[in-house]
Amino acid sequence: MPLFEVNTVSLFRHKYVIEAKSLEHAYDTVYCDKPEELTQKHLEETILDGREITHKDFDKLCLDSMNDSSELSNAHLGNRIIHKVDYSYDS
Repeated sequence: MPLFEVNTVSLFRHKYVIEAKSLEHAYDTVYCDKPEELTQKHLEETILDGREITHKDFDKLCLDSMNDSSELSNAHLGNRIIHKVDYSYDS
């Protein structure tokens, strides 16, 4: 069965409580100082794109993601990370 790489973007709402002289200073604090958030809520996930890939492409994706320190990766799981659609209900 073919493999597909699907890329998404997730949108989160973060809530902070900032003590400051003005709202503008509170905004600046969030952007510049990265304070601790009070809450976080996942709002949506949007599909950006997708493409069919080979198992060789998958192996390269895993290797590249493990070597990219800017990404969190589950590539160490190898083929176990591939989600298989359950078509058993189609019968």
